[in-house]
Amino acid sequence: MGPNVIVANMAFHWFHLCGYSEKMCPDSKDAPIVLRWLNYRETWLQRVYDLALKSGAALLLFKTANFICSEARTGDWLEGDRLYSSFDGETIANCVSMIEPIRDSVGLTNDDILRYCRYAQFTDVGSRYLNRQIDDFVEEVRSEAFDAGLVVGIFNDHDIESCETTEDAIHHKIGMVSRIRLLTNTIDSYLNCTISPKS
Repeated sequence: MGPNVIVANMAFHWFHLCGYSEKMCPDSKDAPIVLRWLNYRETWLQRVYDLALKSGAALLLFKTANFICSEARTGDWLEGDRLYSSFDGETIANCVSMIEPIRDSVGLTNDDILRYCRYAQFTDVGSRYLNRQIDDFVEEVRSEAFDAGLVVGIFNDHDIESCETTEDAIHHKIGMVSRIRLLTNTIDSYLNCTISPKS
């Protein structure tokens, strides 16, 4: 494959409500998910960037993780979102105790486990945490990528999503037309980049 434009996204499948919902807690076979989240820059951003360079693409856009509307959640999801978004101590401690058994199998430190439990949550806190990493990564590689013939940017649909554009808190089908319009405008704008970001 020789794509001209690559739009890449990965976030929700590495999120959790561990310690509140046991079904969303990684066990030994899922332990690599914790590592992928902890090393999001190396295991996702850098790998996609390297692939874009290798494939000769002209444009790489990292799509943000979706906005998660706490108000649209119901039942257990609503309570889990509330507890995690408020960094409830007991909930985070429950997560830590459930991750503890896989510590040695993947070499986790105390800080790793605490960071995962605090910020890999399946809430907008989790989305914003990874989106900040995307911002930092793109800012860091933008100039070197441009020199190599690749424009790197962000497709930020998180910020045009809202509680009015979702029915299930995480998918934004109601706002799909706006999101597609934003994507096409973003691609068009970036493909017309002719001035180095260093200028």
